[in-house]
Amino acid sequence: MAPPKLPMTCGEVVVHDFGKVEPHKSGYHDEEFIYPVGFRSSRKYLSVVNPAAKCLYYSEVVEGPDGEPIFRVTCEQDKSEPIEDKSADAVWSVVLERITSLTRRSSRAGAMPSSANRGAEMYGLTFDKARKAIMDLPGATECSKLRANIEASARADRLAQLEENNERAATHEAKEAREREKEKQHLVKMVKPLKGGKRKKNEAYVQPPEMDTLHVGQYRCMEEGIEILPAADPQPSAAVRDAHTDEDQVDELHKIWELAAVLHFIRCFRVSLGLTTLTAEDFHLAFVECSAALKIIHLRLLLPAADRRRAPEMTEGDQWLVLLRKFLRESEARWDPETGTLEKDPPEWSKILEADPMPDSIEQYFELTLRQRALILWAC
Repeated sequence: MAPPKLPMTCGEVVVHDFGKVEPHKSGYHDEEFIYPVGFRSSRKYLSVVNPAAKCLYYSEVVEGPDGEPIFRVTCEQDKSEPIEDKSADAVWSVVLERITSLTRRSSRAGAMPSSANRGAEMYGLTFDKARKAIMDLPGATECSKLRANIEASARADRLAQLEENNERAATHEAKEAREREKEKQHLVKMVKPLKGGKRKKNEAYVQPPEMDTLHVGQYRCMEEGIEILPAADPQPSAAVRDAHTDEDQVDELHKIWELAAVLHFIRCFRVSLGLTTLTAEDFHLAFVECSAALKIIHLRLLLPAADRRRAPEMTEGDQWLVLLRKFLRESEARWDPETGTLEKDPPEWSKILEADPMPDSIEQYFELTLRQRALILWAC
């Protein structure tokens, strides 16, 4: 940084030399100011020889024989007797006391400097221009007692901590984003429609292969079809259900005929639903674990055809449960020509269950039995 231009005028003070900063020597700075060795300024003030007139005073900071700072003030009219002391306030207090004693506290004394930082003011150290020029000197930022340096250090520490926190948060967010993208790609791959699944324009319609007809009874969903099983209790008790392992729960799912109907439906419309790669094993595991695949199955059944491709993007959070609860609780009004009034149809849940499965919150879905969940999926 270029040295300041000298002399520098600061109000009534003219700085002739900014000197050299001694940051590691005692006495050359305090909480408010730095006192560089060799600092020299001048200003006009009431004379200690003739208080009725003003004369020029030179204020200096010099190094004493033991390395301590000496503050020296020299009156131009009395250069043979400079005044020296251990601080700027002390040396200028001596000057002002001499002037006061000569004027006997008369009005000729003029305006006295304020008592706070009086010496620094007379030296010219309180002016912003002088402060900035001294702070730009080598070693100024190493003055450990200076309040400006302490505050600057605290700000730097806070900024460093903030940057570290931001970097840590960005790293964590990037990691979560990679994990979400990885899971999304996995889900997209799992339910990605087959290439060529859409019928091209003007292409002849091809009848899909005929599926087996479902009959009332108990069924087992197999990978290549549906096997009829002997009748069994379709809904085990909660205690038994909670004690079952995932494998036991999958076995229970095999005995729920509504779930077999859902899988049969998905296979019939697998292309339009975008579930061409969904296997029976994937279907059952997703149902037991309430995984993201189960969310996609619900969303593909609930969403309009134009929005089904957005299903993988909507698996984050509980949006699928919000849509599911809204579907179950919807009640449409219809006109009854016999009574001449609008009558509301019963909500969807009343067609499959005895009570609203999620009356208070969407989280109640996870407390339902496997059969209740299967009935809800069947209703979709």
